[in-house]
Amino acid sequence: MLTWSTMRWLLAILIVVPVCGCTGANENTGGDGERHQAKTLPLNELVLDENGVDYAGGDRTDWKKFQVPRTGPVVVEVTVDDPSATIIVGLYNATGRLLKEGSNRFSEDRSQLRVEANVPAGTCFVQIFARASSDNTIYSVRAALGGPGGEYIPPPE
Repeated sequence: MLTWSTMRWLLAILIVVPVCGCTGANENTGGDGERHQAKTLPLNELVLDENGVDYAGGDRTDWKKFQVPRTGPVVVEVTVDDPSATIIVGLYNATGRLLKEGSNRFSEDRSQLRVEANVPAGTCFVQIFARASSDNTIYSVRAALGGPGGEYIPPPE
């Protein structure tokens, strides 16, 4: 007969170790699944992420970082290859505080996602996140300075 203490221990193992053989949400992230692993994103350059995000495949989250030379507005654009995938984009400051978040979930054009915010000079981070287990897409991302002294990217028409 199992004691209560043994049953709790077995239950804890079942919760921590997946029995289904499923891939963890960021098990195959490609080295950019956490903020401290963010890949460098040059300002004003459209960068294709050929691996994209694939929740079921173990790459739910990608992080990018870029340097902002002055305090002011920044525009981050993400274009997804599969508009049926729901993607969330977060813009963070150097200490990890969320400045702005957006999603293509309710957009008319689900292939385009745009986040704009005033940011401090220094390092900024972008988190690109697949919302649901069926979300899987390659994407392109660009960060640009907005307003005076920067390249302002007008919203898509």
